[in-house]
Amino acid sequence: HVDNLGDDDAKNGKFFDHVKHGEDSNMKVFLGLMQQHFDHSLEYLLTGKQYGSQFVQRPGMAKYLDEVISRQWEEGMDALKKFLQRGGRLSDEDFKSYFNVQGNPQLTGDGSDEVSTTYVDTLKKVLVDSKKRMKTMNHLRHLASQIRRNGGDAEIAHFFDDKLEKEAEITRELAGHVNNLEEMKDSGIALKMFDSHI
Repeated sequence: HVDNLGDDDAKNGKFFDHVKHGEDSNMKVFLGLMQQHFDHSLEYLLTGKQYGSQFVQRPGMAKYLDEVISRQWEEGMDALKKFLQRGGRLSDEDFKSYFNVQGNPQLTGDGSDEVSTTYVDTLKKVLVDSKKRMKTMNHLRHLASQIRRNGGDAEIAHFFDDKLEKEAEITRELAGHVNNLEEMKDSGIALKMFDSHI
């Protein structure tokens, strides 16, 4: 049973203030998720540009990563909006430390990467990242579904229900791509065909 928070509680961000003994505050976990979205967006942007370069020439992967970039950026912005709606402040020290966005491209960019291996590894990395985000979202959703006096918040729980449903679809799609690629990674022709249809 989840108690609904009153409007005052929601505006004052009671969910974010709650700290379970021995764990980070809900706000830190939430901001960590926001940072993951922005970090992944930047990382996939850099990696996608490498796949579209003259050294790698895999425009399908570059296009696929462009879609992932947009999705991660939107999810990060949704988290930021929710944080601000619920009383979070940009001047908060916790916020500042979590808005230090970093991204590292997966390819070396010098043309020495083995395309068949890195192609599969890139999709595996996106899959692992998706699973990590799901785990964090599920944890936050669980915290939000607690009774009100224990930091529960039905509106936040519903927010994560929607996010988890979308992320589960993405994870299933990625797992299918990874399985297919594992079987064909030794065939350059098959990989090129896969790239043209991804």
